[in-house]
Amino acid sequence: MSIQRKLVAFASSSTPAGALRVLSYVRGMTAAITRNFDAQATAELLNYSSLVRVLQQVILEYGAGKIVSPEHMVVPMQEGGLMLSMPASVRPVTWLRAASPVRR
Repeated sequence: MSIQRKLVAFASSSTPAGALRVLSYVRGMTAAITRNFDAQATAELLNYSSLVRVLQQVILEYGAGKIVSPEHMVVPMQEGGLMLSMPASVRPVTWLRAASPVRR
């Protein structure tokens, strides 16, 4: 049985504008390997015509109710902290991205 390897590309608030962070994972379990790319390397790595086609499909599916992604939820915490949660669901997968930054 072969192990399926997948790459997830995402931008986060700690990633500079135009840059890309790639997280490698195996069967849904995150690995300790994360690579950051600057804006130029990101442009070289991404196939923008494919990206536009995928975004178009996602917009259509979201409009048809096939993708559920409510507004981000922000819960104030002690000492100026916040709990941020971003739930989403696309059959058959549901996930929740959460963060707890502390304001100083």
